[in-house]
Amino acid sequence: MTPGAILKVFAAVALAGLLAPNALPAQERETGEREWAPGLVLDEGGGWRVPTAVEALRALRGDWSLLGDPDPDNSPAVALLREEHGPRTQAEQEALVDALVDILLIDAEFSSDEFLVRSKAYATLSTAQRNASYLRGTPYSEAFDALVRVYETRAARVLADGGDDPFREAYRIGPSLAASGLLGALIRVYSADPEGRGRDYVRALFEASEPLPAPVCRRGSFPLVLGPDGEFINTDQHETWLAQPECPKPYNPSVWCEAGRFLMYEPGASRPRRPDDVADPPDPEVFEELCFPAIM
Repeated sequence: MTPGAILKVFAAVALAGLLAPNALPAQERETGEREWAPGLVLDEGGGWRVPTAVEALRALRGDWSLLGDPDPDNSPAVALLREEHGPRTQAEQEALVDALVDILLIDAEFSSDEFLVRSKAYATLSTAQRNASYLRGTPYSEAFDALVRVYETRAARVLADGGDDPFREAYRIGPSLAASGLLGALIRVYSADPEGRGRDYVRALFEASEPLPAPVCRRGSFPLVLGPDGEFINTDQHETWLAQPECPKPYNPSVWCEAGRFLMYEPGASRPRRPDDVADPPDPEVFEELCFPAIM
């Protein structure tokens, strides 16, 4: 079954589950008598009202009939989780979070419709848990736990047939969607709260894991030796280098390397952190040796 077909099946099941009597407590839908505000949906009569959990999911999936003019700031799902327009029931919020997690566990090709929906689901959970003065409502801390659930479920899925390191197994068995989905999930956990819970979770992963031995391969540049007149001189060093296999790409994937990278580098950048940015970062020389050396 293709990712698109899987997503369509999920959508039908998720919406049916959300609509089932046992899924959510009875909720009387408002009439559209409010002024427009972010997080509200359009009523059949042309007014605005708070969304149900089902409508929040439909809006996230691109049902513009609920949103009027497309507006990236109008996220009914975020508004529901952050209770921007008044209290919501725990059952509503949990059902919506479960639906978002299911979306995030689908492997999707880059720029596909499924990928775009997944991106919006990630953004919803990340925004819902954030404690920031510019955001409306109240942080929904359980959204961070949902992001962790996505990463841990993906890791367990990769290890279902054996292995002890999900990143090593993901790149070994393929397809690349599994590896990119696993790394993307860990990035979202970290970036959701890079100075708090995200950083602490990644550090715990790093400290609980062990580095894998570096592969024997052609590392660094070709050992070029020139004579006094600029001529190439063949040495045993050249023969040894050429006899080694090409290094794999990625070089040495592991939980230790991927989690350590967040502690070594600025988020979204390749430059090292300042020493006082994080306590006890990995040793730079060891980290480069085992994880990301210069490779030809």
